Amino acid sequence: MIPGGGWLSDGPPVVSDSSAPVSAPGVVQSMYPQGFAAGSSPGSLANLTGEWSTHYVSYWLKYSKPYSNQVVGTKQWYPYNATADYFVLFNSASQIQIDVQAPVAQGGSYNLGPNISNPTITLGVWHQFELYFRRSSTSSTADGIIRWWIDGVLCATYTNVTWPNTTFDQARFEPVWGGITGTVAFDSYWWVDHIHLSQP
Repeated sequence: MIPGGGWLSDGPPVVSDSSAPVSAPGVVQSMYPQGFAAGSSPGSLANLTGEWSTHYVSYWLKYSKPYSNQVVGTKQWYPYNATADYFVLFNSASQIQIDVQAPVAQGGSYNLGPNISNPTITLGVWHQFELYFRRSSTSSTADGIIRWWIDGVLCATYTNVTWPNTTFDQARFEPVWGGITGTVAFDSYWWVDHIHLSQP
């Protein structure tokens, strides 16, 4: 996978991985060297073309084995708006959850865990992640949707999400490691292959 088609990288390089499942050998690599501080990212991969609201995103991911995760976890997909956003989190149990950051009127900040199945992300193995997001019809109507899959298996579906009348300014990956304390114990890596992003 080579950045292009509106995708820009401000740090993570493209490296060769012949095991990449779809777009071998080029994959984007984020490195967390030993001593890397919590609350930081080795760089982002962003698409600034258009304004994103309802969307579907799919990508393949792999973490190094071993991987030095933090108790808070490591962020992945993180579309951004200053008013409201959400991010995909690889948590300390090696599972995926969605963290929402919204105004109080739309529920405030809260976490969404799997409510159907909860597979573990196996280190050193490629996994496909897919997510569908639909903004609520109004900022006070609880009919927004967040739904995600891992390796084709539905993990969660929420159909009662409220969301302000905003769009995402950036469709981006911002792989922030951890919260506000701690450092990476040993060199660790995260790779991404074959990003697909679409909207109606």
